Amino acid sequence: MRLLSGTRFVPIVAAFLLSCTDDPNPVGGSLLPATDQPVMKVDTVYASSHSVSRDILDNSGALRIMVGKNQFYEAWGLIKFTLPDSLVNAVITDAKITLRSGYYFGDTLAALSFVAYRGKRSWFGDSLTVDSLKLGDYFDAAVSTPFSAVVGDTDNVQFSIDTGMVRQWFANIPDTNQVNHGVILQPTNSGIIKGFKSFNTLNPEDHRPKLTIQYTKTGVSGTAAIIDGSYKYVADIGRVNLVQNPDRIYVQAGVAYNGYINFISTSPVPARASVHKAELEVVLDSSLTRLNKYSVDSLAAYYVGPTGVDFFIQAAVSDTVMISGKKVYRFQIQQYMQRWVRGAAAGLALFTYSEADVMDLFTFYGWTASKELRPRIIVTYSPTQ
Repeated sequence: MRLLSGTRFVPIVAAFLLSCTDDPNPVGGSLLPATDQPVMKVDTVYASSHSVSRDILDNSGALRIMVGKNQFYEAWGLIKFTLPDSLVNAVITDAKITLRSGYYFGDTLAALSFVAYRGKRSWFGDSLTVDSLKLGDYFDAAVSTPFSAVVGDTDNVQFSIDTGMVRQWFANIPDTNQVNHGVILQPTNSGIIKGFKSFNTLNPEDHRPKLTIQYTKTGVSGTAAIIDGSYKYVADIGRVNLVQNPDRIYVQAGVAYNGYINFISTSPVPARASVHKAELEVVLDSSLTRLNKYSVDSLAAYYVGPTGVDFFIQAAVSDTVMISGKKVYRFQIQQYMQRWVRGAAAGLALFTYSEADVMDLFTFYGWTASKELRPRIIVTYSPTQ
């Protein structure tokens, strides 16, 4: 038998000793004498306040590029193709962009329309907003192509772009960043936002954005199809248009807004109790929720510390159950509750599970609702002896 070396043995012993400091649990309780049985209690802690906060969303790695308008929602798409060095200084005779539809938010029968403008400055910063795009500094209004059509769930959309613009892109390879700022798609429709497949490698190659060019170089004509590049979208809905009822908690993907829930105390659970189970339950208000067949019907609850959301503490992912005809989202938050009963401020944040890939809106009853609808934590614990 091979003995463990000293360098491997010490961490194992340390891990064993640390495990002895964990809070007790009820497993094995049936083996104890009756006088030593842990006292198990179940109580409910109700939310004392809630809020809704806008968040900066980096969607440059999302599966989809959102474009369109629906009610008060608006999304602009930004696409830049990576050009091959082999075609430097090629003469471009035709250029088309093809996008593959893969998502919708709104009325599927509504037409999508947008204008594709030549980008004229870098748009990769996280601070980019719809309002800043509307100022016009990011695109050249004189170089544009309109598009309008009813787009099916999996349709290809193709539109021409200015060949002079593309010729400039290729003429500046390899220092193409000086003039190649891609195209910016400004929505001009109402009623629907479409999600087009992005350059993300999880999307099939034939679904990614494609720039098809006809060209001539050194007297030889040819065709090239380019499916690599960078992208993002910028979406917006004003808070006054989203939060229509201050008594509700709004969790909006794609824009994005997150919901925050606070508990002024963990009463009736006593301080320093040993928490064996803690389930957060939030009740969906379906009348103010906007989902569709592409929705990711799941959320994540994050621990909120003194400096805000703590992404280093593992998030709790929801499951769902129907209670009295209402859809309830449940989160297992034992580790959060254990921190709270030891004195930490009790708060958490709700995020949509796939917030960059969809425009879903989840709306929940807030802390002012009746007890059966109010956010609550059902806690199983043993009081400190």
